[in-house]
Amino acid sequence: MKKILLSLATIGFVSVLATGATGAYFSDTETSIGNAFTAGTLNLSVNDKNAENVSYSFGNTTPLKPTDSGTLTYTLKNTGSVDGVLVVSPVSVSNNALAPHLTATVKLDGVTAGSAVSLDQINTVLSTISKSVTAGAQTVLTIDWNWPSTATDNNAQGLTSTLDMTFSLSQ
Repeated sequence: MKKILLSLATIGFVSVLATGATGAYFSDTETSIGNAFTAGTLNLSVNDKNAENVSYSFGNTTPLKPTDSGTLTYTLKNTGSVDGVLVVSPVSVSNNALAPHLTATVKLDGVTAGSAVSLDQINTVLSTISKSVTAGAQTVLTIDWNWPSTATDNNAQGLTSTLDMTFSLSQ
């Protein structure tokens, strides 16, 4: 009986080895290499210029006189690869003597942000401008200015005003 059990155990053991040795399973291995992470860019151009300080005149009308008008146009483009938020910050209206004689209407992409404000009060309007600008897109800021004729125009002869603005694009 012992021989029969030992024979059966040996046959079972050999069967298990034979099955395991001849059994096959499909498999496949892939390797992913060279996975790079690249930071995007955020870059603002003003009228197709990337200069830190860009100067624009009040149009073709200099020297100014009562009843003159014109438009300042700023094309603000996100030339980077990530979306950003545009903010306009008026830095200053200096040499403020002429500013009370000029009115301005501020528009962003043709939509009025503030109308008929005097140039010396334009900071209030400009400081409210904030707009998302997707990568590769642009927005247009216009300032339509006008010198309405008034009884005090003669007092403005030879006066000057300077408007400085900062355009910022951030995430």
